[in-house]
Amino acid sequence: MNILKATGQIRITKTPGGEAPPEVRECWVGLSLPSLPFVGFTYQENEYGVISGTRVDRIYGFSVPQKEAIEILEKSNWRGSAAAAYWNSLGYPKLDEYFGFALEEAEILKGVTHQHLRQVPDEARGQPTR
Repeated sequence: MNILKATGQIRITKTPGGEAPPEVRECWVGLSLPSLPFVGFTYQENEYGVISGTRVDRIYGFSVPQKEAIEILEKSNWRGSAAAAYWNSLGYPKLDEYFGFALEEAEILKGVTHQHLRQVPDEARGQPTR
């Protein structure tokens, strides 16, 4: 069970990339979705194509809980309802998993900040160097 909560909110502004058919991916545009509270590499360490099941590169952007995203998609309009049915037919939502939306595919509405990683050398942490 994930301890991170989707306390932020984003709006999808551009058709997301991915393996789903274009007409399914287009249905995300305009929707406001819950998001983890940071922009960074997607939360899941291993990302897989939704159709092929093959490993794909992690996305730098937003992590959105699948369950909530599909519920919002389903309630958006008749096209969204059909798109939600598509995701359901593939076995989504998966428990405690996220959809990844790239940084350029969405805008932050509230509660999301950019993740800044800083590398600290061992000697700066009081650790012996090798």
